[in-house]
Amino acid sequence: MIPVPRAFIFGAGHNSKSLSKVAVMAGFSSTVIDDREAFANSERFPEADEIFSGEHEEVFPKLTIRETSYVIIVTRGHRDDMRVLRWAVSTAARYIAMIGSKRKVPGTGERARGWSFRSIWRNSCPESSTSFSYPPR
Repeated sequence: MIPVPRAFIFGAGHNSKSLSKVAVMAGFSSTVIDDREAFANSERFPEADEIFSGEHEEVFPKLTIRETSYVIIVTRGHRDDMRVLRWAVSTAARYIAMIGSKRKVPGTGERARGWSFRSIWRNSCPESSTSFSYPPR
């Protein structure tokens, strides 16, 4: 039996609301994580299987990331993106993606594990994209 893929969505803003709904429609289980309780709650994300509100470093140990996990980073700022990205690359996640402005994404990508952002961008994102992804393993 094939396990249900799980989308771990970091950030509970307007983009995350749509991502969570689409993920569930596509057959994923959805987990939403945000440090703001006013955003990360079942009223805003009724379709989510799990919702965590708290500092990211406190939530990370509570998450079980497997090879069927997809980590999507849609936080509200550079600092939070970097914290989540540094953690995410150390997991067994099948896919890691970050959505942000064209200015925000390259700076965050280059700081993570010394990656060359241009290499990641060339291999996984169209030139007009405002996201990057770490390709499936």
